[in-house]
Amino acid sequence: MKVKFPPTYAHMVLEQNGGMIVRNAFPAPNHPNFTEPFVEVDYIYGIGSNTGLFDSAYFQQEWVLPEGLLLFNGDGHTWLAFDYRKVSVNPPIVYVDNYEDVKIKN
Repeated sequence: MKVKFPPTYAHMVLEQNGGMIVRNAFPAPNHPNFTEPFVEVDYIYGIGSNTGLFDSAYFQQEWVLPEGLLLFNGDGHTWLAFDYRKVSVNPPIVYVDNYEDVKIKN
């Protein structure tokens, strides 16, 4: 993949390789599409045979998403991703809403 994962994600993958997380409410940007001041993230993709980071290319093609995003949560309509379009380390996290064409960096 030629990228360096954020340390907290790398640690989580070594501990449990994705899945459900306990602290799942993260501050949301001030934007009309967010009715709450937080975004809930119930699970995170890991690396492996089930849905995971390596499926990003497939989902990017299916949902017409830009290349360079590594999707770590989503359902096709909304996504959270590491944005490696301009960096190879310390990527920003982006929120993508396919229905509203909302792309918000956090």
